[in-house]
Amino acid sequence: MKTPRLLNLSALASLALLAAITIVGYAILPADAQMPVHWGPDGAADFHMARNWALLVPVAVILFIGVAFQIVLQRGLHGERAAPSLRTAFAGLALLMAALQAGAIAITLGFALDMVRLVVFALGVLLIVLGNILPKSQPNAFAGMRLPWTLDDPANWQATNRLSGILMMVGGFAMALAALLIGDRAWLFAITALGIVGPLLAGILFSYRLSRQGRV
Repeated sequence: MKTPRLLNLSALASLALLAAITIVGYAILPADAQMPVHWGPDGAADFHMARNWALLVPVAVILFIGVAFQIVLQRGLHGERAAPSLRTAFAGLALLMAALQAGAIAITLGFALDMVRLVVFALGVLLIVLGNILPKSQPNAFAGMRLPWTLDDPANWQATNRLSGILMMVGGFAMALAALLIGDRAWLFAITALGIVGPLLAGILFSYRLSRQGRV
């Protein structure tokens, strides 16, 4: 059986965007610039690195994720079933790294950018992307709502991932809107936590309830 490949057009486009932003960073930032690479809950940068290394951090992260995902596709059980979800997740994560890279460059240049809101917005978009692919996934050991009840029952898998995917997209939209409209940190973190954890908890409870009923 042919090994599924991780890279598709969306993933390649996301990687190209990250590469382009990284090249721009090297071109426009001074060689001795110190770039932020980590931010605290208050949005203030609490760790910096030299430009040459800082710009490589998002690239190294996505390359590590890509290698891990490809190993799963090559050697993991049901890798072909997990392929569509892993491809979508990889493309979305590459976009997230591109957004973080662009934000770090902008801050280094002196722009007053709220990195916390940028991260929440980017995570919201990522949830929308993942939520869209989740209902289309097939039972596998690596991607989706992998629960004892979903893995034992394909019908439970489909129903649970459909519900979780819809709720994930709703949570993603809420997070993206909150990042654009809400400046209060407490509300922003609360909406983010609810948008991420809510769909997972709802999916687990829904799947368990279906398994107890013995039908979907």
